[in-house]
Amino acid sequence: MLLSEVMRSTAGVRLYQPDDVPNEVIHEVLDQARFAPSGGNRQPWRVIVVRNQDAKVRIREISVREWFRYTERWYGDIQSLDDARLKKYQEGTDYHQTLDCAPIYLVFWVELAALAVTDSDLERQSFVGGGSIYPFIQNIQLSFRDRDLGTRITTLAVAAEEEVAEILGIPEGFGLAAVMTLGKPSWMPTKLSRRPVSDFAWLERFEGLPLT
Repeated sequence: MLLSEVMRSTAGVRLYQPDDVPNEVIHEVLDQARFAPSGGNRQPWRVIVVRNQDAKVRIREISVREWFRYTERWYGDIQSLDDARLKKYQEGTDYHQTLDCAPIYLVFWVELAALAVTDSDLERQSFVGGGSIYPFIQNIQLSFRDRDLGTRITTLAVAAEEEVAEILGIPEGFGLAAVMTLGKPSWMPTKLSRRPVSDFAWLERFEGLPLT
């Protein structure tokens, strides 16, 4: 596939067939993705490939618990949701409750000492550190899509990273970045919906002339 086609068709896959993905394929993808940029070229990422069903179930249970904590805060009263938000809520619930049906998890960890978090002292949410891990994860998703495989990431378990670290034997000094489900899609969306460039890019100043 052309890179433009891959970028326009990499959807978050919720439903997977039980087929395994060989280690050789995962290695090929990681070998490509490792050329992602990171601060100071420190490459702080570590990846755990999880097929063990007991471990997957335990991580799924953590993710489901954190999903409902998240929805309680951001969705409020489920009965009052409009159809669009109710659909999003149900999709998220279904995905997390069936997380362990995916044949493989890739669990991403970051060496915290390797991050140069230049916005840590600002009076807002810090996000700069993510620039050293999420481009790597995006490369992985694009590369799997190019092989007709599906992925989706969830960060809900990050709130309980100590529990996940205990399951996977992670030493101190590493933070959980994401859990990625991986497998052959049972169904792949064919058309993704995104805002046009003119909605979010302007010339010279915020909300100036739209870039067209």
